[in-house]
Amino acid sequence: LPKNFNGDYLAVVNANVGGGKTDLFIKQKTFFKTQLNLDGTASDHLTISREHQGNKSNSWWYRVPNENYLHVFTPLGAALSNFSGGWDRKIFPKVNYEKSGYAIDPAVLEIESQMKKDFHYPLVDVFSESGKNVFAAWVKTNSGQTSKINFDYKIRLFSQPADNQSYQFVFEKQAGSTGEYQFELYAPVGFRWEENGLPIFEYKTNDPPGRVIVNLTLEKAL
Repeated sequence: LPKNFNGDYLAVVNANVGGGKTDLFIKQKTFFKTQLNLDGTASDHLTISREHQGNKSNSWWYRVPNENYLHVFTPLGAALSNFSGGWDRKIFPKVNYEKSGYAIDPAVLEIESQMKKDFHYPLVDVFSESGKNVFAAWVKTNSGQTSKINFDYKIRLFSQPADNQSYQFVFEKQAGSTGEYQFELYAPVGFRWEENGLPIFEYKTNDPPGRVIVNLTLEKAL
C-alpha cells in the first residue's frame, strides 16, 4: 500500500494443515465492517464462519475435522482490541529438525523471528508479511458443524475525515477460494458517502474477483 493510502485493506488466507481433503466441503462466509472515526482512526470488525458439510460424504477423508491456520492480512499498525473463537492447537515435532540437519527456509525464519503473542489473546499470532500486519489463529471445524472466529481491531487512516476526501477499501481474495462476502463501510459521524448519499456503503458478492477495490468520497451531511 502507498504511504499516503487513506483507506483499509483485507485479505483472508486459509491453510489446511492436517485436515484431510475437507476444504472441498467447507462453506466460508466473511463479514467485515469498518466504522471511520472523526479522530482519523477506523474500528474494524471481522467475522469468519466455516461450515463443514463433509458429513454428507461417505469418504472418511472428507469427514475428518478441518484443521485450518487462518491468516488475516490488515494494514501495518493494526491493533487487536478483541478476539473470540480459535483453537489452542498443540504441535509436537516428530523429529529434532536442528539435530537432523534440516535447512531453515529464510522466508519462514524472517516471519517467525518477529512473531509475537498478545497477552490478552494468546491464541492469536501477530507478525508482518508482505508489507501487511497479520493476525493468525488456528480454527478447528468438526464434520457437520460450523465454527466462527471474530477479530476486532483499530487502524489509523492517513488523515482525519474531511469534505470531498477520497477513501479506498481493498480486498484481495485467496486464489482458488470460494465463499460469501459482505463488506459494510460506515462514514464518520456527520458524513456520508457521495456515491450513494448514505452513511453506509455495502458490497456483497459470492464471486469476487481476485482484487476488489472500492473507491468512495466523503461528503458532509446536510
